[in-house]
Amino acid sequence: MKLILLVILAAFFAGGCISVDYVGKSYPATSTVKIFTDKSKIPFKYMVMGKARASANYSYSEEEIKNKLMLKAEAEGADGVLILTYGIVPDGDCREDQLLDTAPSMGGTADDDDSRDNMKNMEQNFNYRYGQIGRKQQDSMDVQTYKRVITALFIKYKE
Repeated sequence: MKLILLVILAAFFAGGCISVDYVGKSYPATSTVKIFTDKSKIPFKYMVMGKARASANYSYSEEEIKNKLMLKAEAEGADGVLILTYGIVPDGDCREDQLLDTAPSMGGTADDDDSRDNMKNMEQNFNYRYGQIGRKQQDSMDVQTYKRVITALFIKYKE
């Protein structure tokens, strides 16, 4: 009984915290999916099957998230994944239309005052709060949590 519970918990924690949302066409599953970051480097003519967004807590690496994205692409029958964006964002500050690049604007530039304030807050959270879990908070600064987000297109090669 303990072994079964342990296996269930391990399966939950192994992949349960990386979420992949996909909207598009599905084909029979494939066994090999290649990741591209530049569409000019795709060696074949292709069609776009759909859009995907993968996200996870900041504690997951970019590679772990890409691996989960590849598994979803294989299940949907894709031949390739074209990464559109990768970012680290405050948890809860993203709308789906922004992540899938369907919003009218993705926000300001790095020179905006808001962007500088956000970067300062992010730096404070990482630098001054690292290792502070369980300790009494000395000041009233809120600690923001972050997540990694990858947006991508699933592609199918044309024959």
